[in-house]
Amino acid sequence: MPIMKNRRKLIFITLATLLLLATSGALYYFLALRPAVPANEDTGTKTGSPIFPSTGGARATTTRGTTGDGAGVRERASGHIFEVPFGKGGSRRLSNKTIPRVYEAYFAGKSRDSVILRYLRADGETIETFVGKIKPSASAQNEGEVVGSFLPRNISDLDVSPSGTALFYLLPQEGGGSSGVTALPDGTRRTEVWTSPLRELLPSYVSDEQIALASKAANGADGILYLLNSKTALSTILLGPLPGLTALVSPNRAWIIYAVAEGGFLTTAVRDVKKGRDDTLSVRTLPEKCVWSRRDGEIAFCAVPSFFTGGTYPDDWYQGVVSFEDELWKIDAESGRAQRLAGISDEAGVLLDAVRLSLSPDESHLLFINKRDGTLWAYRVAN
Repeated sequence: MPIMKNRRKLIFITLATLLLLATSGALYYFLALRPAVPANEDTGTKTGSPIFPSTGGARATTTRGTTGDGAGVRERASGHIFEVPFGKGGSRRLSNKTIPRVYEAYFAGKSRDSVILRYLRADGETIETFVGKIKPSASAQNEGEVVGSFLPRNISDLDVSPSGTALFYLLPQEGGGSSGVTALPDGTRRTEVWTSPLRELLPSYVSDEQIALASKAANGADGILYLLNSKTALSTILLGPLPGLTALVSPNRAWIIYAVAEGGFLTTAVRDVKKGRDDTLSVRTLPEKCVWSRRDGEIAFCAVPSFFTGGTYPDDWYQGVVSFEDELWKIDAESGRAQRLAGISDEAGVLLDAVRLSLSPDESHLLFINKRDGTLWAYRVAN
């Protein structure tokens, strides 16, 4: 993948009260990109570009996946859905259905016209998961509506398949443990494909049929990474048990970036799944700060802390006790080579602690959330 040596750009997108919905087909959330300007080879050029008015208050919290040629924006205060066309500015409200306090959102469906919204009820404990479809108005000038239904309460975690045609969620069981269920984006055709005595698991689609299930990481606590086939309901252990394990599987299932943590030590490595070989990387980071390329299966992009302070990792970072100041690196899993692309915090003039990394469909831009304040950023990594 060619890296732009003389035309790099870091884009700041203000999302003070917004929750962005992002998917891999219809909508694309790094909007109103200005023409790139010359930059030096090492640090590039920074610029800011708000795509939606800020009304103050809460922060954006999550984005999942990437999309095609526009931005799907969910306003947290009202729950309304907006679309901002790529490169044109302005916005159009697609739906005025009010579902406030949404903290996690997804687009789904082949044409990305389904939404999955997760929020806490007023009691502060009950988790609701709403699945709906955006029904456009007969007139292009009028707003559409979101119609749908609710999945079972207190789903602990959920993910949408790369094609958007299925979802998988984990539901705690009364006697302990959890069950994993697949369904269509509208919540129908539910099938239980996984049961486990463990409750603390995080699902992540690797492909439309393969789902990675990782135990939640804690320093020194043995963690395991499973791979579940959602069609056959068969699972295998990919990694573990390893202390403080956190991992990210490549879409072709050939590679795993993982970190282990025990005491004051954190190590980042790459596993060659076929050969069973592990190579320790020259940089230290957490897989939650990485994303795999779908075009070049052995390539990953990672936000790498420029330094680690004393602490217990990953726990202190998860809990917000410490924050990072990141650089952007490109990892070649096959060769084990790590290449520094940019000091993104230096370029931005802001301390960036990147999470929720994703690539645009053409993989020309990397998108991420700054964990420090919930703002959304985009960085041009290729022509």
